[in-house]
Amino acid sequence: MENFVQLLKELDQSTSTLKKIESLKAYFAKAIPEDACWGLYLLAGNKISTKINRPFLQESFCEFMNMPFWLFKEAAYHVGDSSEAMSLMRGPIDEPISPPPQGEFIENELLNLKNLTPELVKQKLHEWWASFDEPVLFLIHKCFSGNLRMGVSKNLLIQALAQIAEVDKEIMSFRLMGDYEPTPESYRNLMDQKITIEKKSKPYPYFLASPVENAVETFSDWEEWSVEWKWDGIRAQVIKREGEVYLWSRGEELINESFPDVIQQAELLPDGTVIDGELLPFKEGKVLSFNELQGRLNRKKVSKKDLADTPISIMAYDILEWEGQDIRQLPLKARREILEKLSVFPLSPLVEVHNVSEAQALHIECRERGVEGFMLKRWNSTYQSGRKRGDWWKWKIDPMTIDCVLLYAQSGSGRRSGLFTDYTLAVWQDQELVPITKAYSGLTDQELTSMDNWIKKNTLEKFGPVRSVKPEHVFEIAFEGIQPSKRHKAGVALRFPRILRWRKDKKASEADTLDNVKKLLNEEQP
Repeated sequence: MENFVQLLKELDQSTSTLKKIESLKAYFAKAIPEDACWGLYLLAGNKISTKINRPFLQESFCEFMNMPFWLFKEAAYHVGDSSEAMSLMRGPIDEPISPPPQGEFIENELLNLKNLTPELVKQKLHEWWASFDEPVLFLIHKCFSGNLRMGVSKNLLIQALAQIAEVDKEIMSFRLMGDYEPTPESYRNLMDQKITIEKKSKPYPYFLASPVENAVETFSDWEEWSVEWKWDGIRAQVIKREGEVYLWSRGEELINESFPDVIQQAELLPDGTVIDGELLPFKEGKVLSFNELQGRLNRKKVSKKDLADTPISIMAYDILEWEGQDIRQLPLKARREILEKLSVFPLSPLVEVHNVSEAQALHIECRERGVEGFMLKRWNSTYQSGRKRGDWWKWKIDPMTIDCVLLYAQSGSGRRSGLFTDYTLAVWQDQELVPITKAYSGLTDQELTSMDNWIKKNTLEKFGPVRSVKPEHVFEIAFEGIQPSKRHKAGVALRFPRILRWRKDKKASEADTLDNVKKLLNEEQP
């Protein structure tokens, strides 16, 4: 376990991508498979299944420390991370014991907690708090939360593992797609050059488009490009291999249970077929809004009423495997010709444009059509992995914007844990400010520091970690869509809100009204 603790320390102290990759390589090169399989599992953001929730963990800690819960919450708020706060508050001990190997501890101790009574779990926690040093305790606490990325993206993990295994980065990316089982055998197979572990259910790594900054400069000969609508749904791959069907989201979740209607359609596909497309709600041949799709998300049981009210299909726009063969290296034009032979799913229609003027004229109509813009793909492009600029572009419509007043602020997490960076923003309704959204990004570091100083000096009330402030500052908020919502006091929910700019030129009284915001709902209807 000491090796993994040292890795976390190095990752936390470094901002260099190359140094992080070297630290990852050093750990995985040294760790035995029984430990490395769990190290990878945790670094990928997975949570150990212990059935111990955060309140129980924190209350048990307060009991061990003989401290009031409010004192712990106040300390955790200032530290910015409850796992680190518990480690720091326990403090150093004279003779800490050496922890067991990482895999052994997880499998024999952590995973066994779900079989114990609450009192025995508490007894076990107290034993650890009395025995281990601070860095080990920090790791144990993080195992409960599953938040162990430490500035390590999946791409960094892939690069490090690919270099150790001496395989191509794309091969490692493919091997890590889908469900990863933290077992020594899985890890050995993952790292073995000679073993092919690609399962019949595995999706391919997704090829991602880059945003268009200047259409006039980017696209000259329009005959080179496939132009399609950019659909507002959920990216997915549907797979049929050996008579079985699998539906994977871009987030690498198997979502068969949520979309049985898509699974039923996919059963008509020929064996050895993988299609890339967009999950969309269809009714009477018409694509419905993203709001309709949201009602079907994350459902384990889908009723007949759900299926009748919101039928889902895939808008197919690429084919990655045909007759059991990986065809990603074929040019898009050839892949499109194969895709057109299938009639199982709707095919993403091509948009006929011959020059940038025609494209710009159609682009203006995108919101009315219920689409997010254009997808432009070079006809001779292969299907790559990740975001590689040059062959695939997304030309999105401009976001909607409203001017809001800062009402509440809360400190961020990670490197922002000491600053008030998470804002609750409001609009006017009958001379009253009504919260409408939260935003966490969009300001520069200098602006964040300036706002943090102002918030601390202009706090009206404290509600735990939240502070209400004088309603003086206006921010322009950009968002991709708006929909009715019974869960929000304002009656609407904004999709992907972010701060566009700090409107220092506006007074709070000049911010938008809720009535004006609700008028945008009509613009969302295709």
